[in-house]
Amino acid sequence: MNEASRWRYDLAQKMAPFYSENSKALLVEIGGSVARGWADRYSDIELGVFWIEAPTEEERRTIIERAGGVLKEMWPYHPEKQTWSELYSIDGVDFDVSHMTIERMERLLIDVLEHHDPNFLK
Repeated sequence: MNEASRWRYDLAQKMAPFYSENSKALLVEIGGSVARGWADRYSDIELGVFWIEAPTEEERRTIIERAGGVLKEMWPYHPEKQTWSELYSIDGVDFDVSHMTIERMERLLIDVLEHHDPNFLK
């Protein structure tokens, strides 16, 4: 893992507790170039948050505010992807966050692993 990835990984680790304070948030994962160890000084931090039940916009905003983030954009539920997302920054680094329910992820895994569905979005 390079230095840019390590620094961003540490920053992402500091964000995770803000999500886990909400009992509906079950898992936070780090993706993209940071997870692969390929980040550079321009890289954002991609987070996936998996919920027992759908997050509200207020819950998502509260997490960002409590963490000291600056919200850039917030997108509502996307019916095709069945996700919610937002973009915010902390310490000058952008966080690109996608939210999905555990139920949705389980359906995706079944489609891919049991039904061999090669759809790129899955």
